[in-house]
Amino acid sequence: LQKDGDYRESWQPQPMSSAALARAEEISRAITDDLGGWGLFGVELFVKGDEVWFSEVSPRPHDTGLVTLVSQELSEFALHARAILGLPIPVIRQSGPSASCALLAHGEGVP
Repeated sequence: LQKDGDYRESWQPQPMSSAALARAEEISRAITDDLGGWGLFGVELFVKGDEVWFSEVSPRPHDTGLVTLVSQELSEFALHARAILGLPIPVIRQSGPSASCALLAHGEGVP
C-alpha cells in the first residue's frame, strides 16, 4: 500500500487473484530478464482486480519486502546476498501470513 507515493504497508501473501498473480510474475520476469545482473530485484506493481501495472524496479532489496524479515526462512536481504555470492538458494517456505508497515514520525529539527 502506498500513500502520497510512499510505502506504508505490505502483506505476504498479497491477496490477489490467480490471474493477477500470473500477470505480475510475467511482468516481473520480463523486466528482470531484460535488465540482467545479479541479486534480487524489487519489482513494484499496482494491482486492481485482475489488472496489473508496472510501477518501478529497484536492483536491490526493496522496502515493500521488509515483511520477509518475519514471514519466511530467508529474508529478501539473505536471498540478495546468496544470489550475489553464488550460494545455493533452497526452497523458500513461508512461515505464515505477515505484514509490515512504515512508522512515521512528525516533528521539527534535523532528523
